[in-house]
Amino acid sequence: MDSRDGQKYKTVKIGDQVWMAENLNMGDMKIVEGKRLIGHNNEIIEKYCYDNNPDNCKTYGGLYIWDEMMQYEPSDKKARGTTQGICPSGWHIPTDEEWKTLETYIGGDGDKLKDRGSSPWSISPDRVIDSSGFDALAGGRVGHRVNPLSPKFEFLEEYAPFWTSTDSPYNRRLNAWNRFLHKSSSKISRSILSKDVAISVRCVKN
Repeated sequence: MDSRDGQKYKTVKIGDQVWMAENLNMGDMKIVEGKRLIGHNNEIIEKYCYDNNPDNCKTYGGLYIWDEMMQYEPSDKKARGTTQGICPSGWHIPTDEEWKTLETYIGGDGDKLKDRGSSPWSISPDRVIDSSGFDALAGGRVGHRVNPLSPKFEFLEEYAPFWTSTDSPYNRRLNAWNRFLHKSSSKISRSILSKDVAISVRCVKN
């Protein structure tokens, strides 16, 4: 249970790590109004809900830009992360290395991370897969492909992106590593994303 707001989250042990088995849904909802997504370092956690609909936050969790998720702390590149960010006490934002540890443990099979009860995931019926219990949902994102001044909600029920607490080696001020799962692929994809795109967050136990 998150003592800040009383919300309860499922958790799962995968190898030596304990992960939240649901997307974080903490903070006050901000409305996307066709302006650049900008956080405010004011001790108020700010989230976006897909389509500006609070019910989507209940289902898919909140969507967070990187700086807000990190609570304006610097990048964390350790094997075991130490940045609490917006996670509850006793938990932290996973680093790029911690995601690599998870991927190695499950053999790089993204289908093992998907929520089997979630309709968009196309998993071949002839594949025998042991679910990890991570239960990823395809929560989409809000952001931009070309113009940061025109963020849009996109990819709901298509892909599940998750932040890491590690910025990228390419323009560290603007970009960070993320992981994502896609409905038509069994890969766990690692990519660089602009920090002013809002996506899902999972926490790892300290």
